Amino acid sequence: MPAKPRPRREKPTLIQAFLARGPERDPRILLPRSALPLARAAFLFHGVVVRGWSLGWLAGFLFAEFFLVVRLAVLGDRFAGGHSLDPELHRRTSLAFQLAWLVVSTAALAFTGLALAASQAGGSLFTGGHLDVSSLDAAATWGVAGYVVLLFVDAIVEGLSARRAQRAFSSAAAVQASFFLVAVLLLSFVSIFLAGLVEDLLGEPGARGVFALQLVAARGISELAVLWLPLLAPRLENWKRSRRS
Repeated sequence: MPAKPRPRREKPTLIQAFLARGPERDPRILLPRSALPLARAAFLFHGVVVRGWSLGWLAGFLFAEFFLVVRLAVLGDRFAGGHSLDPELHRRTSLAFQLAWLVVSTAALAFTGLALAASQAGGSLFTGGHLDVSSLDAAATWGVAGYVVLLFVDAIVEGLSARRAQRAFSSAAAVQASFFLVAVLLLSFVSIFLAGLVEDLLGEPGARGVFALQLVAARGISELAVLWLPLLAPRLENWKRSRRS
């Protein structure tokens, strides 16, 4: 008798691969860790509302970070050595193409980060239509460079860990990026309505504050969602099963 074909193993999703790593789910540990995402969100909101950062450049920086994390996740998935999350993508696109997009995404994040730093108190990277970096201090330049480097270091560490364990690449940054995009889209409907209402009461600064709150809330919520996902995901799955039964 001919041997039965082996059932095709279903490829895991990004979230399933992340949860399979067994991240921390003890609320006594997760609760103090939640302070850091909240502090980062407060820092960004303070920067726009109090220090005068450009709202447009903040949005550009956060979305540039999203695209860079996605490009790092694609390369991590390619080289991790475990079960690929999207093998079809790697068959369709060459390594050179993926590396080219990585370079573009890195440059976009660095540029928007420097422009955001220069925008404080009405500054700009452009003077007379030409690039002018004189408005930047050393701390801002090194801060942006360090931020970009940390994203690469995190991806490399996650990739090496996935390769050693022969598992799919799934970093917390990649999961957070996917949550960030969803949060921005969902909060857009609320912020557009609130911005019109607040602008009638407080003028343009009020509307600007609403959109700044939308961006930093999406960033903070996405970080908290990744942090608490290991604890909440099994409970949500059990709730879904009880609803079906």
